[in-house]
Amino acid sequence: QAKTGTTDTKGDPTYTLWTAFESVRAYYRLITTPQSTISDSSGNGFTMTKVTNIPSFDIGDYPSKFIVEEPYVTSNTPITNAGTFIFDGTTTDFYAAADSTSLSFLEPNGFSISAWIKVEGPGTYVILSKGGSTSGGAAYGEYSFRFQSTGFLQLVLADQTGGQTKVINSASGFVPMGVWAHVAATYDGSGSPTSAGSIALYCNGSKSSSYFGGTGGAGSYTQMRDTAQPLVIGALQNKLPASTYTNQFKGNIAEVALFSKELSSDDVLTMYNAGINGIRTDYPSFDDL
Repeated sequence: QAKTGTTDTKGDPTYTLWTAFESVRAYYRLITTPQSTISDSSGNGFTMTKVTNIPSFDIGDYPSKFIVEEPYVTSNTPITNAGTFIFDGTTTDFYAAADSTSLSFLEPNGFSISAWIKVEGPGTYVILSKGGSTSGGAAYGEYSFRFQSTGFLQLVLADQTGGQTKVINSASGFVPMGVWAHVAATYDGSGSPTSAGSIALYCNGSKSSSYFGGTGGAGSYTQMRDTAQPLVIGALQNKLPASTYTNQFKGNIAEVALFSKELSSDDVLTMYNAGINGIRTDYPSFDDL
């Protein structure tokens, strides 16, 4: 739920801060002209830097829920030339933040990821990740949140031994292509990521009604790995070959957030319905343009 009780500059009642924002570990807006770095709007300082190229900017292309009417606008300063970052799926036009223990979530700690995406077409596309695989396929990452070719979401967790991954997928066709969708993944930190209630995947505020999953590599999953690899938007960085990237995102991404707790279904629905104000509400509406 949102905190209330303040007023905007016009004297209208407004929301100031959604309480889930208190658990945001890193937060990237991606709604103004791309630069060589992007700030962490959580205030925790996990600035991201372009890997090689700066993504393109799609002026005027953003979710309809980013248009918010008064009295839910707390600033009279418009966001000029608003839009979203567009990633081409082939080059190194993505961003990375340096490793920190604060970006790792070893069990029993839960975590969640959310973003707005518009996927151009079928493919395996990473939205947010921390580490990837070796060329031989062993798991040397931590976690990755992906869109998969037939329209399903996927959360991948890598075991600390570096030998196995746990993969949980939503129902096929869960996420539409060519249109904006709000997506989220939550994990309760139970250490049993294949159980029905341990991981949840969401699209536009609705939880997937069915899941399928599996494992990769040898051994068994016991606890998520803690690596020195960076947090990356738009791709998966591999350990070997060193600093190579795969599963580059193709389409638009905005409002990427990493939370240090398992969000509830109500939390995710609230965030989806609030649109541009889903995490923070002290930003102007796009209808001010």
